[in-house]
Amino acid sequence: MGRRPWQGVKYMSVIKELLSELALKIKYYNPSDYPHLKDGMKFNIRGTAYIFIDIFNSEKVTQNILLHEIGHVSFGHRHLDCRSSGWDRRQEREADRYMIEHRADEWLAQFDWEPDVIDYDKFIEYFELEKRHYGLVVEVFDEIIGQPQLDSHCL
Repeated sequence: MGRRPWQGVKYMSVIKELLSELALKIKYYNPSDYPHLKDGMKFNIRGTAYIFIDIFNSEKVTQNILLHEIGHVSFGHRHLDCRSSGWDRRQEREADRYMIEHRADEWLAQFDWEPDVIDYDKFIEYFELEKRHYGLVVEVFDEIIGQPQLDSHCL
């Protein structure tokens, strides 16, 4: 397993605390050495739970993956082969929402007051989120701000 080039860089303290609280450890891997692994895979090895992260991810992408996986653990999600695809989608959405809520809190912390308008595209770009998260980002911010924004991504 490879070492992360920026491993000495301090992670967001909330992620470190959550990983510690949930007794999860990070294991970095090189996808060319371990093609069967996938970002965010969680395995228990000799009684220790590990989350596997691609060594080539940026710091923000790594944090997104960790927040997503912490979301799964926080919600008590379990991997079962007999689940329906609808159940899988629900669990993935809950974990994505958990990650986006943490990112939204981080985003809003930069302002002295709650902004009237959120630039969703800028938020998605800044945190290196996938465009598929757009609808969930809008939903989370609408709940936080307490009102829907009209086409704020265009402003």
